[in-house]
Amino acid sequence: VLEAEPEIKEPSKPQQLPQGPLTVEVEDLSYKPLPDAPPILDNLSVALGSGEIWGLVGRSGSGKSTLLNLVARLREYQSGTLRLGGLDIRNVALGNLRRSIGMVSQFPLIINDTARANLRLARADATDQELEAVCRSVGVWGALEDSAPPGASGLDAQLYTESNKGALSGGQRRLFAIARALLNEPGILILDEPTTGVDTLTRLPLEEVVRSHSKGRTVIMVDQDMGFVAALADKIACLEGGRVANIVEKAEFLTKPSLFLKLYQASQRSNETQMRAVPILDVADQKSGPADSK
Repeated sequence: VLEAEPEIKEPSKPQQLPQGPLTVEVEDLSYKPLPDAPPILDNLSVALGSGEIWGLVGRSGSGKSTLLNLVARLREYQSGTLRLGGLDIRNVALGNLRRSIGMVSQFPLIINDTARANLRLARADATDQELEAVCRSVGVWGALEDSAPPGASGLDAQLYTESNKGALSGGQRRLFAIARALLNEPGILILDEPTTGVDTLTRLPLEEVVRSHSKGRTVIMVDQDMGFVAALADKIACLEGGRVANIVEKAEFLTKPSLFLKLYQASQRSNETQMRAVPILDVADQKSGPADSK
């Protein structure tokens, strides 16, 4: 592994991205995982405005997460152009690129160490005051303080790779990952399936955190929860067959015929079916005791 040639290489004349929210311009972008494999993205073109919240939706295998990985330059595309803030992404210094893009994956990396050590994976020189501030801003500081050793800082709370251990619940781990992604004040925030494994009660705080921290940056998110996407996004790009099939403005989400509207309506029908399948006890049954129930 150590001797392997890296796929992503430093450009010969590296450029620096401008600060603040960044535009994302994609033109005729094509990507296939292997030379003889069919393309996941096929001449895809889309322009994401700076300072906007964009949702990417589509059926499974439509290339949503692939596009996120290409914007973060975790993969190398075969043809086309991808520009951030007007600069070709292949000409941007890798260190500058990593600091300019905050990415929260579906299963964020947590190591067996303190909250402080986990946060400093993103920015090693961050002070305790900065770490505490960003944890407070996403609402996980109280949970960290409650789990810290007596008299210690919440940053000394122990976290674990296993999702069911440590100071934070599953939803809080997602919020913690967002806090870590915000440490470098990125111009682009990428969220890949942020509501996966998050219960309904945690979804609202997550929605509020994304909304409050979207100011001053461009947000791109992929999620299976169409209600979550509709609540946050300014615009939605619908991917189908490796290309953008529709772009929908917020005012048109529930009125304009689009792939998003089909997915949203399908999710609503699914929720209604699940609700009808849940047995509802009669009030008299709830008040009666075991003998009466018989």
